[in-house]
Amino acid sequence: MSAWGDAWSDAWSDAWGATGAVDQVAIQMPKTKFKEGDNFTAVAHFRRDNATARPSTVHYRVDCLTNQKQITDWTEVTTGTTADIPIVTAIRRDFNRTERKRLTVAADKDTDNQVIGTTHWIVVNLAGIR
Repeated sequence: MSAWGDAWSDAWSDAWGATGAVDQVAIQMPKTKFKEGDNFTAVAHFRRDNATARPSTVHYRVDCLTNQKQITDWTEVTTGTTADIPIVTAIRRDFNRTERKRLTVAADKDTDNQVIGTTHWIVVNLAGIR
């Protein structure tokens, strides 16, 4: 390929994100402690070789670590160099003062190229212990 073709390809990759295997999933959240009923959007960022990347598929799930229960089963979201993931906070059991939640994001889930990223947050029970 010509030098011009290589430069164009590199510039396109940097601007739009290369499609293919991802080697890192980083999750950004507005904070790590929320009141019950707060909703927020987590943003997953995908990278390959220190550049933005676009996986073929993006899935997420949410678990309550306090109660050892799945809250949201694997759900597919629109893929890009980032993915917005809507989170609805709720206390699963009223007698818990707080509950620890986990968001797991999978790029290219169930393939040889699957990469997982996780993050945690705390939900505070506004009603207190009943």
